[in-house]
Amino acid sequence: MSFRVSSPFLFLRGLALPAAVIAVVGVLAGTVIISGRELKAAPLDNPRDSDGDGLVNPQESVLGTNKFQADTDGDGFSDLEELARKSSPLFPQSVPEGDRIKLGMTCRGGDTQLHATIAIYLPDGSLRNKSFKAGILVGTRMSSLTEAYLLHHAKLTLHPAADPAAKIAVLDLPISPRLVRHYGHMTVYATVGDDAHGVVQAADCIQLLAFGQTVVLQVANPMSFASTSLGGSGQQTGGSGGGNIGSIYIPLPIGGDSSGWTPGQVCVQQTALIGSSGAMITQEVTSAECQDGWDGYCPSSCASTVGNTYVTVDPLALIGG
Repeated sequence: MSFRVSSPFLFLRGLALPAAVIAVVGVLAGTVIISGRELKAAPLDNPRDSDGDGLVNPQESVLGTNKFQADTDGDGFSDLEELARKSSPLFPQSVPEGDRIKLGMTCRGGDTQLHATIAIYLPDGSLRNKSFKAGILVGTRMSSLTEAYLLHHAKLTLHPAADPAAKIAVLDLPISPRLVRHYGHMTVYATVGDDAHGVVQAADCIQLLAFGQTVVLQVANPMSFASTSLGGSGQQTGGSGGGNIGSIYIPLPIGGDSSGWTPGQVCVQQTALIGSSGAMITQEVTSAECQDGWDGYCPSSCASTVGNTYVTVDPLALIGG
């Protein structure tokens, strides 16, 4: 099941609008399934999924997974399921734990837009009676996306899990790169819960930053999985989820253009938590450098990010409320 993707953030096209203009109300995604309304996929920007795991090839490149192998690390769980359940698809010693609702996020560049991927693990295989919310943080303003917006702009698909009774729901949400470039930083967040419990049971977020015209995805350093039990693409590097473990920048080129970036390197940084207010946390970049030996790209401005501060979302603060 999917629904039509048209121009994202159409109501924000001016970019200079005050924060109050972008405030919108919450969304209950369960009604998308229960109401039976038709969800239509747009024909544009439809990359291949060579291994059929639910992650399109460009997204596999961002994650570092094998686009021709559904289970890159051979641990019995697909790359998509490991994304949703917050384990690493690159290290076999990192496997999903427990059997409850989980949510993981990542992002990729498309032909003209960015695409946030929201993967939700459903132990009972059903979206009925599940409450879902998604939103953005720009500056210091958190705004939820409406049900109408998701129906118009996103694409929903369902995929199998290792447990035959479970399913993984994937929401492909287009995002305007112009908005990220304008503000310099954007957080996209999502939460899910079971209506029977009445609370949020799982949450995640992604950090998008602008390096000139190129938007990057900030993720936990994947090498952390080799020595720790960290999980999830949205793990904060200084939030309540753990210590200062370092992160990397992955470019999300629009139309495949990574010009101006040094190949074979990646920008590795350390950040420190310097403040918090509710679910919002403020972090400062304390070190940043291009490091060799990576299948990636590094911007020449990597080191100059030291001292920068930005406000983002701590997913753990969204759970239970």
